[in-house]
Amino acid sequence: MAKACCDCGCAVEGMSWRCPPCKKARARANISAYRAAHPDVVLETARRNYHKDRGATLAKRAAYRAENRAKINEQAAKYRATRKEELAERQRQRRAEKPEETKRLNAQRYSRNPEANKSGNFRRRCRRDSGKLSKGLTAKLFEQQKGLCACCGAPLGQGYHLDHIMPLALGGTNTDDNMQLLTARCNLQKNAMHPDDFMRTRRALHGQSR
Repeated sequence: MAKACCDCGCAVEGMSWRCPPCKKARARANISAYRAAHPDVVLETARRNYHKDRGATLAKRAAYRAENRAKINEQAAKYRATRKEELAERQRQRRAEKPEETKRLNAQRYSRNPEANKSGNFRRRCRRDSGKLSKGLTAKLFEQQKGLCACCGAPLGQGYHLDHIMPLALGGTNTDDNMQLLTARCNLQKNAMHPDDFMRTRRALHGQSR
């Protein structure tokens, strides 16, 4: 015989006095109340379970991150946007209290993805200028240029530079279509010269060397 749910009043069949949604809501409320009342016990239990089978836990987390990358990035962006000052202050404190650990962690992050680091440093230097470079631009340019310098045609190697074709000082924009990869030597020689002037200078030097 059906009876009324003791929480919402809807019809309930069987022995229970609560409908399934009310059961779940009551269970969640009880769990939240327990966690709030016993934070130390909850933390210690979580640590014990983590170390009990650490490999399986890490594998499960990695699988979740791989399947929900877009969702995680969106949540992280929202978190950073709402807590900019708090996160900046936390980073300053960490750098001041643990400078050696900060250097070590930064070195590990840079070594895992040197191309992203190269583009990121360049974007930070150009942050005050107009335009924004897309992620993965360095790898895209490297493929388009077949690994060769856009100026001299020599192999770029490892120490190549990301360069503005039209320098910012001459009105160039910090956008994808104004970027190229040069060897360190060519970029340092080009500096803030107009690209046409620089190429004429290169041709003149080449002619004298012959």
